[in-house]
Amino acid sequence: MKELNQIEYENLRESGARLIGRVIPYDSTIGVMYYMVSPDQQNFCANEILDTLFQIHAPLQGQFDVIRHWTTPAVVT
Repeated sequence: MKELNQIEYENLRESGARLIGRVIPYDSTIGVMYYMVSPDQQNFCANEILDTLFQIHAPLQGQFDVIRHWTTPAVVT
């Protein structure tokens, strides 16, 4: 998994990339996280996406919308 910045994410989305997504926290003090997964990671569930991102960021608490453009969105607490 690769973390993206907003511009990279938007450029990939406009070009039709599917294996990208974003994590939107319900807490407005936490920024949105953007990411891209490799084809072998496309079966990751929402919790696995968060667990992988939390290896980069300090573990955060709260509720998150996990948007995976290749599947349906999920809410994770």
